[in-house]
Amino acid sequence: MKKFYYILPLIIFCIVSCRERTNVFDVLDEDFMAPPHIWNTWVSGVYYDPYGYLVGVRMQIDFSDRFEKALPLYHEFYQDVSLRTEVQVDAAIGTITYSVEIFGPYEVGEYCLKIYFGEMPIGACRFDVISDDGRLTIQNVSTYTTDLPKPICWYCSVHF
Repeated sequence: MKKFYYILPLIIFCIVSCRERTNVFDVLDEDFMAPPHIWNTWVSGVYYDPYGYLVGVRMQIDFSDRFEKALPLYHEFYQDVSLRTEVQVDAAIGTITYSVEIFGPYEVGEYCLKIYFGEMPIGACRFDVISDDGRLTIQNVSTYTTDLPKPICWYCSVHF
């Protein structure tokens, strides 16, 4: 009976360690690959409706190298400390940059897009929405202030 207690952990270890690993977040997998380093995150565009209201923001994420393996990246978008939305982007092989667009009502406050690989945070893009002469604009993107180009009009039409 004592031999059984010595052999049982060895059998369990062999069963668990000999399985095929298919989880992209499994660091013990021989094919595991983390995403490349994020070089820059910035607001690359803003969307205004025809009446001049801020309705969307496009944030661009630039990597230092191309992805060598297709990986899922998870994003959380916060207004101040409240989670507003979650977005998943599957970065394909060869990706070096991609954009995340967040639409919805904006108001004066602090906003932040947090980027995760699995549960590990790998980057963020923070900016402020301020009122400038009654019009909402973007300021203090990450750690610097940026001058954005003329607003892009955003129209939605449905065709049957």
